[in-house]
Amino acid sequence: MLVGLTAHGVPVRTAAALSQLPPLGYLFAAFLRYNPLGTLLGPGVLRALPPGQAADLTGRAFFPQLISGPFRHGLVVVLAFAALMCLIAAATSWMRGGKFVHEEAGPHLTVARSNRQDRPSPSARGNGHGAGTGRAASSREHGSR
Repeated sequence: MLVGLTAHGVPVRTAAALSQLPPLGYLFAAFLRYNPLGTLLGPGVLRALPPGQAADLTGRAFFPQLISGPFRHGLVVVLAFAALMCLIAAATSWMRGGKFVHEEAGPHLTVARSNRQDRPSPSARGNGHGAGTGRAASSREHGSR
């Protein structure tokens, strides 16, 4: 931005100050099709410039061209980093091996099945609804006595 502004006659001090502003504001201005340079440069700087250069700076074409190079560079860097991370993830996944099956699922199912087999059938406990089961039946189910 510094080079583009100074090439159009903007004083170096002003161009340096504008190039240090956060790029996100410039990006939003570009998406809204707004050229903030007319406001940021101020009427004093614009009056000091030749009318043709002032018109170029505040026109619709200069600002998008000014930020397109750095914006493209930023996209290339971010997308290259994302591609690299995807390759690292794919390599890590490939080196890990085949399908992973949790071992803890097997023993829990075995324990649950063995507990069902150890329980007495409903006919052995009576009618299965708890009717007629006294203290003796209750203590047998819980393992006491």
